[in-house]
Amino acid sequence: MADFNYFTEHEQPLQASFKRWRDRWFGGMVAVLIKLGISPNTVSALGVLCLVPFGLLLALAPSTPAFITAALVFLALHITLDGLDGALARRLGQDGPGGTLVDMVCDHGGMVIVSLQLALAGLANGAVAGLYIA
Repeated sequence: MADFNYFTEHEQPLQASFKRWRDRWFGGMVAVLIKLGISPNTVSALGVLCLVPFGLLLALAPSTPAFITAALVFLALHITLDGLDGALARRLGQDGPGGTLVDMVCDHGGMVIVSLQLALAGLANGAVAGLYIA
């Protein structure tokens, strides 16, 4: 996975420590996913799919507190699944370059999707969202 390591030498020990903490934190959920036979790439894809209802809820009523709260639940689920996929891959011994690439595409694609959805809903400045995406 060194091909996909974009952390500096100074950042790598902190990142490794955070990864171990995250693996412990998600341990119970990882065990359930293993029993269900769910793959890490499926978890990554489900995380991205959570952004569909997130965007729909924002588009339907961007200033309605109940819709915003529901949208935030889907965003939180997206973030949770993003952290869970790597922990699952490591537990299964499937943490290779292919899964890392899928994870990175889902992560970066998710950032683009969220930025666009927030801008389209009028909850973020479009120019700032565009600059962030670039």
